[in-house]
Amino acid sequence: MKSRELINSLNNAVTSSYSKNDLGLVIYDYVIKRKPKRVVELGTLHGYSAICMGLALRDNGFGKLTCYDLWDNYEFIHTSMTSTADTIRRYGLDDIITLKTGNALKWCKNPDSFDLLHVDISNDGEKIRKIYDLLSGQVKEGSEILFEGGTKERDETSWIKTYGFMPIESVKEETGYCVIDDRWPGLSLISERSNQ
Repeated sequence: MKSRELINSLNNAVTSSYSKNDLGLVIYDYVIKRKPKRVVELGTLHGYSAICMGLALRDNGFGKLTCYDLWDNYEFIHTSMTSTADTIRRYGLDDIITLKTGNALKWCKNPDSFDLLHVDISNDGEKIRKIYDLLSGQVKEGSEILFEGGTKERDETSWIKTYGFMPIESVKEETGYCVIDDRWPGLSLISERSNQ
């Protein structure tokens, strides 16, 4: 089965907010186009976006993905690292994807080198601002940050509004992010290219 067909089947097999509007294909296409060698993901949960990026790296013929999550230690929606590792193994990507336990903001204070970072950690404006502040030097050197959210719809209809968190759109100007797909829940990019 080809990668795009696998991602379509993934929509029914692995829980993700991205699956509703096929954002897995958008992520896959982005990795195919940009051809990163070193990819990091902060917030992996069940592995949906990791699998999409892993398939793209495999199809590109190079690149590795390291995924960090709190796993069972996250108080809200979570899963075990073992369960996600089993899912990644089912898709034949365990030679491309490495799972690790780690806090996203702590990782950003002492980051590995990366070409592409994907962030999906219950994103709100404060988290995106902190990540940008910590990693803006790498962005200026050509690294990119792809993240879940960034649209008005997500800010207004999600837990961000319900619980009074900072909307992501409020940091759009200072981070320079652009929305690359506005379908729920949205997919946005911080890149020197998007600031040109």
